[in-house]
Amino acid sequence: MFTTIILTCSKQLKDERTDQAIYHILQGKKSIQTIQDIYLYQLDHYYKILPTLDQNLYKRTIQELVDHQLMETSQSYANSYTISHKGIETLQNRTLPPLLSYVNGKKYSMYTNTFEKRLFLFIQVLSNKQSQHNSYVPIVDQYDIMNDIKQLFRKFQKNSHSLANELYDELTTILETIENQYADLFISRLSGFQHYGKSIQQIAREIKQTEVDTLLIIQSITHYILKQIEQNKQQFPLLDALKMQDHLLQITVSANKTKTLVEQGIPLEQISSMRNLKMNTIYDHIVEIALHDDSFALHNFIDDETMTTILRTAHALDTYQLKELKEALGKDYSYFQIRLALARGGAVSG
Repeated sequence: MFTTIILTCSKQLKDERTDQAIYHILQGKKSIQTIQDIYLYQLDHYYKILPTLDQNLYKRTIQELVDHQLMETSQSYANSYTISHKGIETLQNRTLPPLLSYVNGKKYSMYTNTFEKRLFLFIQVLSNKQSQHNSYVPIVDQYDIMNDIKQLFRKFQKNSHSLANELYDELTTILETIENQYADLFISRLSGFQHYGKSIQQIAREIKQTEVDTLLIIQSITHYILKQIEQNKQQFPLLDALKMQDHLLQITVSANKTKTLVEQGIPLEQISSMRNLKMNTIYDHIVEIALHDDSFALHNFIDDETMTTILRTAHALDTYQLKELKEALGKDYSYFQIRLALARGGAVSG
């Protein structure tokens, strides 16, 4: 699974980015370049699906793909690799487990970890309450998560038995819709009275998968659960309460400050001076805002004709490489305008 995803990402990137860009996507780097890449190359579902991905493991995997001639030396970048013809042919004959079609890193990765911690701790607390056992080691020793669980008990104001039954019904309803092996895997991670869930390493050994592929399976299960909650909130009130709300800011705090000043009508050059930031940083903020907020007006930075010309050029050349587009467009078009057009124009297709 892991190697298939790497090959898929490499194919999508078309040797227009280094192989390190794939690592940044899977690990979830917050740079504007990585965020823009996931939209341009339609890799947003893979964003941050392996936040703990080890750099050395990634490099070893790339080397293994090169050794098997599935990746080859990049024609665009030194010390980098891209998918080979053999790799493309191999990819056509590979299929990921259906469960992985539910993975959606860009949408769910921002609260996957928090949701799991809340859910697992809530179940552990419920189980021990039912057994009238108050002395145990919480599986999550994190103040904000522990406080969330306390607030949740106050919100529902029900006894532990009623809450346990409701949560059992909600989880069962969802888990019954996936294959038994995945439902069992999810359940094996849960902790309760005098019982602690299995670690990733233990699960990997049991299902005879690598740890990284096991993590991918687990992420897919969690994203599937989150999707079911999102689509059926009324049916899953307890699980919905455990899910971090969707209003979390997707843009950085710094970009949000720039956005506030822009909306007050302050010119970018003045914002740069006021915030003591370089103009390129302010440009980064505008591109970041354009990526995440479709309602953000761009007419002060780029007109419709300029945007159309840039996108048509990208279509014609079938590339997102800024340098190549700049050379084709000429001096009348800035790198900022090109990035902005690509950010708002989305992926090139057709």
